[in-house]
Amino acid sequence: MEIVLIRHGEPQLESAMLHDPELTWLGVEQARLLGAYLVDEDVAAVYTSPLRRAAQTAETIGSVLGRTPAVRDDLAEFDRDATEYLDFTKLAADGDPRYAAFTRGDLSPWGTDLETFRRRITREFDRIVGDHRGQRVAVVAHGGVANCYLGTILGADRLSIHKPAHTGFARVMADSAGRRELISMNETSHLRPLR
Repeated sequence: MEIVLIRHGEPQLESAMLHDPELTWLGVEQARLLGAYLVDEDVAAVYTSPLRRAAQTAETIGSVLGRTPAVRDDLAEFDRDATEYLDFTKLAADGDPRYAAFTRGDLSPWGTDLETFRRRITREFDRIVGDHRGQRVAVVAHGGVANCYLGTILGADRLSIHKPAHTGFARVMADSAGRRELISMNETSHLRPLR
């Protein structure tokens, strides 16, 4: 089966719900364009993290594909219990020590650790694979989730292996014997109309 692993669209950074922001107008358009891009690919199901930025992305994609997203709590980002949304570009520019911790794979500022996060993510993807033999599914999640899962497939011991674009996606082939193969990473062809 094939997993299309999607990072959510662009979130609002100036929001009353700063810990769990909705998408900007651009984020909604990114999701709509991705839905249109995938419309001919026979996507059997759409799964999403419960966090607003992912759920709204999945709802937009699902409406184009004629699929109602299924929420899976274990697809949430490592910062799911945070009281604020952290823009990692800003953290890096500001020299925030949480960014340095993240780049080392230290998730203690968010009340977890890399191995716990990796186990949670891998277990959820294994459940999705088990439910969809021979099918293609879309999974909308977060940059940390994508890095963690793809890094596990590649055998990386660190968390951060790439910087996925908003609605950038990876393709993973998977089977019930536990084999996982990364086909592509951070595809963004659907965003050409926005350039």
